[in-house]
Amino acid sequence: MRTGIYFWFNYPIPYIDRLNLIKQTGFDEIMLWWGDQFQDIDGPKERIPVLAAKAGLHIENVHSDFENANLLWVDQLGWQDVVNRYLECIDDCHDYDIPAMVLHLTSGDTPPEPSELGIDRMKRIVDRAEQKNVRIALENLRKPEYLDYVYDRIDSDRLKFCYDSGHENYRSSKSDLLKRHGGKLISLHLHDNDGTEDQHMLPGEGNIAWDDIAAKLKKINYKGTISLEVTNDMPVKYKSMTAEEFLAEAYKRAKWIADMCAG
Repeated sequence: MRTGIYFWFNYPIPYIDRLNLIKQTGFDEIMLWWGDQFQDIDGPKERIPVLAAKAGLHIENVHSDFENANLLWVDQLGWQDVVNRYLECIDDCHDYDIPAMVLHLTSGDTPPEPSELGIDRMKRIVDRAEQKNVRIALENLRKPEYLDYVYDRIDSDRLKFCYDSGHENYRSSKSDLLKRHGGKLISLHLHDNDGTEDQHMLPGEGNIAWDDIAAKLKKINYKGTISLEVTNDMPVKYKSMTAEEFLAEAYKRAKWIADMCAG
């Protein structure tokens, strides 16, 4: 199975050096943040697809900016900006030959109730994805019931699922989201935690049962990329690692999971 990693893994090194290190370590793919918050530090995000191709890396997906995501569901000033940002992200995926975008339906602990107003807006977003031949992967967050609400009301082969292991373990450990939505799964955000907060640790450092996750991925015949969304923030022992050392350990953990899925 192919392996991937989130482009930012908490080491402030230049784009091209980061890409080359990821490739040299053995990873096949990267996931990108598609926002402009870091432009002053790193330069425009639009540079990355060209640099990634030169480094020999495929972009699995981009993560859309989710600022004010809750406005998707309410009649409140600013909702159009949220919808337009998602539409523009789809257009960018098409223009830069990126197959999928990851989308947050909500943010925070107390989002507004799901509504038909939000469904109408999501239908516009899905329609654009169908026109541009881009897949939208909805990510499980604090309130996974929003996934059910949208999937039950919008039927499209462009509307898919991004499974985040850390979010499920921390916020909805009884949901069994791979069983519920495995048929729509196209991307993974794999990382570990101890169940108390979203820690983005390397798999094996928290209390997630990775053999169980691998068994579920194998059961649904997942053939996509084993992608990690990890940083060196936790545990403390990783803070002293160089970028090369951290990537090597991350690659080892990704291959470990891939081997369990294939075994």
